[in-house]
Parts: sequence; structure tokens; C-alpha cells
Amino acid sequence: LGIGLTAIIIARKPPCHHRTFGLYRAEVLAAFVNGLFLIVVVGLIVYEAVLRILHPIEILGLEMLLIAFIGLAVNIVSIMILRGAQKENLNIRSVFYHMFADVISSIGIVIAALVIMYTGWTFIDPFVSIGISIVILFWAWGVLKDSTRILLETAPKGLDIDMISEALKNNFAELRELHNVHIWSITPEMRVFSAHVQIIPSKTQAKQEDIIS
Repeated sequence: LGIGLTAIIIARKPPCHHRTFGLYRAEVLAAFVNGLFLIVVVGLIVYEAVLRILHPIEILGLEMLLIAFIGLAVNIVSIMILRGAQKENLNIRSVFYHMFADVISSIGIVIAALVIMYTGWTFIDPFVSIGISIVILFWAWGVLKDSTRILLETAPKGLDIDMISEALKNNFAELRELHNVHIWSITPEMRVFSAHVQIIPSKTQAKQEDIIS
């Protein structure tokens, strides 16, 4: 949450003469860091779960249940606050997945705590942890993949330079050819296209500046 909030504050700084695109990429970088952090957390959870399987310890079912309920309530409120915003903003999506993963974790822990309280089957605790980790890993991979595509400046999903070049030439007969064509994303919702354009003068009476604009 701290990483995501810091990135939002940084990204709001306006563009200037040496930051021509502003600092919008701070949010993408934050999403990447949060994705990496999720993978580290998954690794630690799985490690601890394996240790619990190999070396079972006493588990306090009631205390486990109470803490899980508190965590569940806090995370549900957080999800309600963030709901909807994660669809457009990759940074908020990474934070949202953290919260959603915590909700699932809390639900799993509540169930495990009830089973332990009534059956004494403490072995269920590490297996629930491993199951939760698999879900978190799936979401973390999605966030990492999307943020990496943007940081490496690959074309947005569903687009490529050939597709856009052909569409422009089909819609503007004055265009002879496009060179040095590039398309990339600053953020998922902010896309950039650039190209050198050759114009056929005989097909238009307009000034080149008007056509390019």
C-alpha cells in the first residue's frame, strides 16, 4: 500500500523541460515492485508451510480465528475503496490484488481455524497456506507481465505498427509511406505513437503541416 501510494503522489508531478512525459511511469514501476514483492511473499509462505508439515507445532485455533476475522474485515473495506479503479490503473491493480489475496487468505485461515478448533487437525494449516500461495502467484505473474511489457516499451496488447500503418494509409490517401514507426505505453491508459511520414503532394492541396497535425 505504501509503495502504491508513493507512486501515485510521484506520478502527479507535472511534466517539465527534462521530464517531458512526466513521472507517470512511477505507477508502473510500483506495480512491478509489488509484483516482485508478492512472489517473495509466496516463497516465504511456502517455505514456512513446508517447515510446518515436516515439523508440526501447536496452533492456537481461537486466536487464529480472531486475527483472521480482523484481517478479513480490514481487507474487505480496502477492496470496497479500491473497487473499480483497478480496471484502469496497473498500480492500483497490484495493490488491489494484494488486498484480494489477503481476503482469500483470511477466509482460508478462518476455515482452517474452525477445522483445527473442532478436529485438532493442525496439518490443514500449511496446506491451506500453500493453496493460497498458488492463487497469489497467479495474480503476481499477471501484474509482472503487464508492467514488464510497459517498462520494456513493447506495443500495447492487440496493436502493432503494421496494423496502425496500414490503417493510416487506408484512411489518408495523401500518405505515401511511414518510417521509424513506434508505438508504446507510458501507462496502460496512456499510449504513444510516433512516425516519420512521407506525403504525396499531388493528391492534396493542403499544406503538409495540416496533414501531419
